[in-house]
Amino acid sequence: MQKLIEFLIKNNIQFEENVSLKKRTWIKTGGSVSVWIEPNTIELLILLAEFLFENKIKYETVGHTSNIYYLDATNPQVIVSTKNLISYRITDSCVNCDCGVHVSTLSRALVNKGIVGFSGLINLPGTVGAATVNNSSCFGSEFSSLIKDVSLFDKSTGTIKTICAENLMYGHRSSALKSKLIDAVVISVSLKLIKGCVDEEVRKAKEATEIRKYTQEPPAYTLGSVFANLNERKSLGYRFFRKCYMILAKLHFVKKPSRTHLLLKYYGYEYLKPYVSDKNVNTFIWKPEIENKELFFSEYCNFMRKAFVDPRLEIEVR
Repeated sequence: MQKLIEFLIKNNIQFEENVSLKKRTWIKTGGSVSVWIEPNTIELLILLAEFLFENKIKYETVGHTSNIYYLDATNPQVIVSTKNLISYRITDSCVNCDCGVHVSTLSRALVNKGIVGFSGLINLPGTVGAATVNNSSCFGSEFSSLIKDVSLFDKSTGTIKTICAENLMYGHRSSALKSKLIDAVVISVSLKLIKGCVDEEVRKAKEATEIRKYTQEPPAYTLGSVFANLNERKSLGYRFFRKCYMILAKLHFVKKPSRTHLLLKYYGYEYLKPYVSDKNVNTFIWKPEIENKELFFSEYCNFMRKAFVDPRLEIEVR
């Protein structure tokens, strides 16, 4: 590790040692990392990746960590943060983005220029690099449909590659990068620019913002959708239970319940109600005051597997 520290000092790359992940991660969880590194330019990111490859040093790459749940027992050796890599350049046909560009900042700028495809992403937390890996989608905007090509540092060969979107095996909120079929660090992304009507794109963005207020929690202490491909189980028992409960609510014997409340109550997990969004059952809330976060999250996952058919974990647990 001393060799890495000397390299960072020599190349004037910003870093800190023995950093608490609770002070750096989106939902304030995790143990500690031996070395937290924040390169300020793409050139330094590539230089650092090459050094780590040559010296066989294992590392993790993160953006805002708005899709990562670090367990408190997790203590990585090296984390490279892309939070300072926020430059993007607009040309006639595309926008070239550093991996750390904020999706929301970029989307707002492009919507105001009438660029099609970004209106649903204006409130999405996270970076362009993370959205490329996860194939983030929201309100009709899917990131993979916007990608022209991606510049990657291949961690298996130590080389830079440019790969078109078609070769990244995109699916619903999945990719070859997310599954590690391609083990690489996203360096930069080229996005397509399709000109539309400014007024129409702004209208769609405002509409998405309004819908989000009623269907999703504010981003603090949540990682958005926890699972992908949710299909509720066709349980006759639950349907009967729901119908009876709604009749009682109509007669004012009980308060009208949310879908979250009904599902939790039926499957015997009502004690999780403070930690599951009333707006969206697919959102877990890591409240700061929760002492046993990992236990409650594990119970939440058990509940979701009972209520839905083969739900696939969308967030990354490390």
